[in-house]
Amino acid sequence: MVMELSILRNNKQRDQYIDKLREKNLPLKVACQSIYPGRSVDANDYLWGVVYDIIAEETGQDKESVHEGYKRRFNFKRDFIYNRKKNQYEIVTKTQSTTKMDSLEFWEYIMKVRADAEIEIGQPIPMPNEEFTTELNFEENGK
Repeated sequence: MVMELSILRNNKQRDQYIDKLREKNLPLKVACQSIYPGRSVDANDYLWGVVYDIIAEETGQDKESVHEGYKRRFNFKRDFIYNRKKNQYEIVTKTQSTTKMDSLEFWEYIMKVRADAEIEIGQPIPMPNEEFTTELNFEENGK
């Protein structure tokens, strides 16, 4: 069995692909996945410099151990991988690297880690646009 891989980048390509599907005999198996841009350096810095840092400090683990644990918990995937020796795609199930995530997958991963840590260790983890303070200060510019 040979699996075809197509990347559709615009409406014309999508319509052509749909026409091509109509020509195929049924039954038919189709897998579809959205493509998003790769993750950003800012997102990576937030995960390692804020989220993992807080978790590591609260748990006494180093950041690399925290990362490996959450990868096993939230990045255990099944994927189609092309086997060049067999000249076919195979289903592979394993813990994958977070470097292969697109921006949507990476932010979903970060939010899962944040939510789990906030529940498990009871420590609020700020979003990138938030700053937590220990006291309220309503004075403007220290006046």
